[in-house]
Amino acid sequence: MGENLALLLGKSIDADKRHIGIYPVGQDAIAKVGFNGAIRHEFDIGSYLFREGIAVPEIYELIEAERVQRYCDKPINKNNWYIIMQKIKGRERGLLFGKDKKEADKQIKEEVEKVLGLGILPYDCFNGWNSIFRFDIRKLFLIDFAAWEKGCSAYELNHFRERLKANIKPSD
Repeated sequence: MGENLALLLGKSIDADKRHIGIYPVGQDAIAKVGFNGAIRHEFDIGSYLFREGIAVPEIYELIEAERVQRYCDKPINKNNWYIIMQKIKGRERGLLFGKDKKEADKQIKEEVEKVLGLGILPYDCFNGWNSIFRFDIRKLFLIDFAAWEKGCSAYELNHFRERLKANIKPSD
């Protein structure tokens, strides 16, 4: 994958007109931009969650700006890094309604429980934008792990479980 992903990403950055920090990489992958420490943290958390069977996009690679710049005409910040990951084709949980919202709310509770079982606090998982529901397979995927924290105490994890019950209520 390596250089091919950097090439595809460079072309995508050149073609970008939206400037939102998410770039298509071929048809089935995306790249998310960030600075070294934060994006490396997100890469590590996402890779770990995927290996542990949590419903998250498959994380393919972490690419530094220097490799991408070789294939990109636009100047890019030399401190940028890019996570290349599986593209999830669906809709954010916050935009769902009816039976889709009910199913997504059920699944987010289940997935967050699994994440908590791994000793990770998924701090911002409650907002409707950090999960995507795929309609074709009726599956919710957690995304955006930048604010998630590994190695938390039992007290913190239990407190978060209580927040989970309060924040995600069954939909009618």
